Amino acid sequence: MPSPLGHALGAVAAGWAVAGAPRWPRGVRGPAAAAAVQSAAGFALLGLAPDLDLLLGTHSTYTHSVGALAAVGLAAAALGRRSGAGWRWGLAAAAAWASHILLDWLGTDGAAPVGIMALWPFTSDFYLAGWHVFPLVERRYWLPDFWTKTGTMLARELGILVPTLALVWWARHPSQRK
Repeated sequence: MPSPLGHALGAVAAGWAVAGAPRWPRGVRGPAAAAAVQSAAGFALLGLAPDLDLLLGTHSTYTHSVGALAAVGLAAAALGRRSGAGWRWGLAAAAAWASHILLDWLGTDGAAPVGIMALWPFTSDFYLAGWHVFPLVERRYWLPDFWTKTGTMLARELGILVPTLALVWWARHPSQRK
């Protein structure tokens, strides 16, 4: 399963792909910079939120499913109705949440039950792609190869997700390509 950094980058890319990425601010301060930070932070938090189930001992179950995805999308759409962008924000929030499910599905899982309960509430079966695009996050810091494994895992995630995020931003801002 990807690291929190990987999940955050994937969620920002997915959210910006749907809602549009904010323009790159010219200065460090001001409304454009605040909008960029708020947008990225909001989508990143949505991408990290499914792992809150670790606190409940139910990791990779309900929060990693289309049921949770639909609930988040509908809640965000309802909250966004006041600003007139309800469905767009609902879809963007759902995309950010869905990125977590997708990345975990493409990851490596070393704990039983293997995979994620992606299709709940339709089924309680667990699914994993089997391609292992994202290596397992090593949590046993006392092992001698911890830093080597962690560095390799982070390099792979960044090598996949940073270009993805850049491509999404570039595609959403044709006027800034000059």
